[in-house]
Amino acid sequence: MAEPFCTDWLALLDSDESQPFDFPLSAANASIEIPLTLIADVVDLKLPWIAGFFRQVAELARATAALQGLVPNIKEQLYSAGLIHGIGRAAIPNWVWNTPGRLDASAWEQVRLAPYWTLRVAQHIRSLTLEVNLASHAYERQNGTGYFRCVADEAITVPQRTLATAIAWTALCSSRPWRRPFSKDDARALLRDEALHGRFDPLIVDAVLAAANGQQLKPPAKAATVLTDRETEVLARISLGESNKEVALTLGVSPSTVRTHVESIFRKLECSTRAAATLKAYTLGII
Repeated sequence: MAEPFCTDWLALLDSDESQPFDFPLSAANASIEIPLTLIADVVDLKLPWIAGFFRQVAELARATAALQGLVPNIKEQLYSAGLIHGIGRAAIPNWVWNTPGRLDASAWEQVRLAPYWTLRVAQHIRSLTLEVNLASHAYERQNGTGYFRCVADEAITVPQRTLATAIAWTALCSSRPWRRPFSKDDARALLRDEALHGRFDPLIVDAVLAAANGQQLKPPAKAATVLTDRETEVLARISLGESNKEVALTLGVSPSTVRTHVESIFRKLECSTRAAATLKAYTLGII
């Protein structure tokens, strides 16, 4: 049986698809913090054992972004996404979340849809388009084993990786109906093991662990050569997850030209993957 909160939301979604509701919020407006923290607190009320979780995730995600040198608007988007990423939990019955043992296939499928419901509901807040998209990637994994999109590798951007890793660390350190919280040492070991097996980006894991412990990352070496304007344009596009063909279409050049630029970017930044190049470029202030 659907819970009242869930039923109300679904009824609202079905009421008029052509007229999405809007809140007078803006990512550039400092007042956004008040209503979003209230939303996080309301979601907290659904499950007593999760109280404060979304605020913790939001703070850690923003602190991690700062350590990585991400630009201010990305930091604030991560903070907002951390607060709202759990909205979709309201569409899942409490008995699923409170199950003390292993979930059966049917219950697990409901859990996998939580980020979908976050996207479905929160996308109606038009002033939070970027934050909502980011929040809906909260449980994606580098090797494609996440949900609900099951995307992998470069399809997951640095901010999306940062949010997912911040959530994982906070969850490991939190109590759940099916387990006690892990110690900091055990949580750190588990998260690094997950990265070793391809589920998380090791560079992002390092940043999250450093932020969680109030540490500073070792400043990266400066790029040997400054990127050209065109290389910077290409890097900015691939940092958003675009393929070579998509970048070529946007910039009006051939895919082979884009490939040449990407190879040059990797060489100059001393990186071998798009994710690493994006993170280093953010840290060096190139993009």
